[in-house]
Amino acid sequence: MPSRRVSVFLIAAQFFIVSVQANHSYANEEQRYFSKICDQAAGRASRETGVPLDILKAIARTESGITKNGAFGPWPWTVNVEGRGIHLDSERDALNYIVGHHSRGATNIDIGCFQINHRWHGAQFSSFREIIDPVSNAQYAAEFLKNLYAEFGNWQSAIGAYHSRNAELSRQYMARLKPILKELRNAPVRLASDSTNVIEQNAFPLLQGTARARTGGSLFPETTASRGSLLMRSGTRG
Repeated sequence: MPSRRVSVFLIAAQFFIVSVQANHSYANEEQRYFSKICDQAAGRASRETGVPLDILKAIARTESGITKNGAFGPWPWTVNVEGRGIHLDSERDALNYIVGHHSRGATNIDIGCFQINHRWHGAQFSSFREIIDPVSNAQYAAEFLKNLYAEFGNWQSAIGAYHSRNAELSRQYMARLKPILKELRNAPVRLASDSTNVIEQNAFPLLQGTARARTGGSLFPETTASRGSLLMRSGTRG
């Protein structure tokens, strides 16, 4: 018969195991909740612009994706300041972080689900709150991507230019995005008809290759003259 000390130890161990399992379950639920915020915003933007939803979801994951206890998804309160990415716990925390760095003179700040860069695109928004709002963040990213599709005529080139018009940087970005997109593609990619009559087609071979490390990026043009390329930055991952 075990001693009282052993019994107490076993009870404590069981309590610890249950607590760890509960915390793991909570973290997964938290990740799913916040991922859903970005995904719902992407869904609305997809419906309003005709940009394929799985492409938007893949970009959001490439830009603001974080892994917690094995669950991977986009995080709406992601901020990257001058190459250093961080995933905040709330919109309020993210706004305080942004304002704090901006007040000291930082302008190269990437914000939200789709990491919209304040330096190059901030003038299109009324405030930091509007930039980080998942709906307006996704809407802007979708409109931007749609314009690139109209320019290049296919999604592979459009997605690459969303990152950068530099061929090598674009290739590196695509290598990160391809496995994410492959996981998401449970349905054919089709562009819904809209008033702009963008061609309904899927014209990019993104289903080859192996999984690569998923890291955040930032939306801004390669030069001030080219409004719209995304240059990859290193970001912290959870």
